[in-house]
Amino acid sequence: VAYLLLLPPHMKTIPIFDPLMYGVAWVIALFIVDGYAFEIPSSRMQSAIAVIKAAPLAGLAGVIAFFIDPYVMTRPLIVMSTLIGAAFLVVMRITVARLLLHESLAVRAVILGRTEPGPEIMQTLEAARFECRLVGKVTGPASTEAERTQLIIEVRTLLRTYSADELIVTSNDLRVLPGL
Repeated sequence: VAYLLLLPPHMKTIPIFDPLMYGVAWVIALFIVDGYAFEIPSSRMQSAIAVIKAAPLAGLAGVIAFFIDPYVMTRPLIVMSTLIGAAFLVVMRITVARLLLHESLAVRAVILGRTEPGPEIMQTLEAARFECRLVGKVTGPASTEAERTQLIIEVRTLLRTYSADELIVTSNDLRVLPGL
């Protein structure tokens, strides 16, 4: 967009490499400032702050591009590209990307353990509710063959009933339970 607004008179078309390089620079800058952190999707403020932190790095990439491809990336173009890119990223991250964060789009999971899951496990699953939604829980002993068979039947029933994609096992010995 900035290139179209500030079209250099000697350039009739823009090489495809330049906008792609600038897009990659934004992605790398967001990685550097932890713009893809775990809490970013659920916090609009954190997301906007991450983009603002990445803007100087993206601008620096524009300056580097100025020296790599002279007279294509001019100073006004670098500034406008950085500002317009930051504005578009903030708007996209606080509106459109937020729409994709819905619990109905999360992976459905069933949790299996000998006992009720601890509070730290439940807090972790709650924090990851946009990525993993707990739809069922199976707990019970697995000392005898009958108990193990019953656990497997319950797990399979829940997986089928809720079309669950994942099985979270909280007890180490149940990880190797035959039939899971």
